Amino acid sequence: MLAPYRRKIVLNWDYLHLKSILNTSIQHHRRLNNAETKLRFILHTSRKVTPDELPPGVVVMGSWVRLEAGHTGRFKTLHLVYPGQEDAKKFKVSVISSVGVLLYGSRVGDQLKYKSDILSFKLNIVSVEPTPEDSGNALSNPIAFC
Repeated sequence: MLAPYRRKIVLNWDYLHLKSILNTSIQHHRRLNNAETKLRFILHTSRKVTPDELPPGVVVMGSWVRLEAGHTGRFKTLHLVYPGQEDAKKFKVSVISSVGVLLYGSRVGDQLKYKSDILSFKLNIVSVEPTPEDSGNALSNPIAFC
């Protein structure tokens, strides 16, 4: 049985900026990839809040997210950033990557299921340090995290 979908929480300004990025892709007749389609769904169904209304522990743009790989117990800290700011060496992961879209709007304590053509594992969100004025992307090699 599937768990019910829990609405994600996003900051108003993240919503506007990300929606603009996705709309630009559509206006240029570029097909959205799977992560972008998921992000579009999140933006459409999310609860939008101001910074003052943001509960602690929610992953927003610019957040530093400490994760635990459920199957190995290893930890990794990633920085969630806007497209074009990703940098694997600095652990910056784009919100339109498969890992970034999983993180965006999630909360401390959430267990996320990562699945690709060759990998499948669970990620536990241990802590979130928000820096909403900042942003970026980073886990281009998820195998190194396993």
